[in-house]
Amino acid sequence: MTAIETINETINETTQTESSQTDSFSSAKQGHPKKYTDKEQAMIAAREQRKNTRIRYKQNQTNYVSKVNDMQLLIIKKLKKIIVNINDLITINELIKKYDRLREDDQDINEDINDDIIEQINV
Repeated sequence: MTAIETINETINETTQTESSQTDSFSSAKQGHPKKYTDKEQAMIAAREQRKNTRIRYKQNQTNYVSKVNDMQLLIIKKLKKIIVNINDLITINELIKKYDRLREDDQDINEDINDDIIEQINV
């Protein structure tokens, strides 16, 4: 054998080895069967998936909007309750001030009465 024949045989062996390896890779890629037999079925299925996705998106958006509206109503109710409580606090504060004023007036009257009594005793 000549050197050229030896080189050719080596090249042939390596190409055969590579082709057998690529065959094993391609068979590994074909591990599962195709879902759809033709392109039309695949297009119909893709259209159906897009439709279902749109429906789910609209439902999620509707649910989100309703939850936000419910939360807004709840917040408004709580704020109204707080505002009523603030008004109650203002009323309570006014009553306390009024009571304090009456008490001061009573103390002044009591002091006056005590002074009068002491004067009458001393006379």
